[in-house]
Amino acid sequence: MRAASGITAACDLPGDAGTCTEELSRYYYDPSSMTCRTFKYGGCGGNMNNFIDYKDCLQTCRTKAVCRLPIVTGRCKASFAQWGFDAGQGQCIRFIYGGCRGNGNSFRTESECSDFCK
Repeated sequence: MRAASGITAACDLPGDAGTCTEELSRYYYDPSSMTCRTFKYGGCGGNMNNFIDYKDCLQTCRTKAVCRLPIVTGRCKASFAQWGFDAGQGQCIRFIYGGCRGNGNSFRTESECSDFCK
């Protein structure tokens, strides 16, 4: 569940680089994939969907709806061991994530997956 209603609304805003020209690595929540994505923030302006830390982005914006998403390995060729919730089986299962084009149903540990989805 998300924190306050102002934060909830911020999580639905698009990533916004702002009006300045710095290139700060930041994260924004992408509601269509229900995960956080990187972008370059210019240092001023922008909106509240702007997080310094990936974990803060997920903790603020990710909802239980991710537990109903399919487990997606992604199109890239990397090999990251992740955990996803299989709604049909009612449990978290291990899968290999390729590193891109995934969704929010991707957790670093089995306990993180279980704690969030069960």
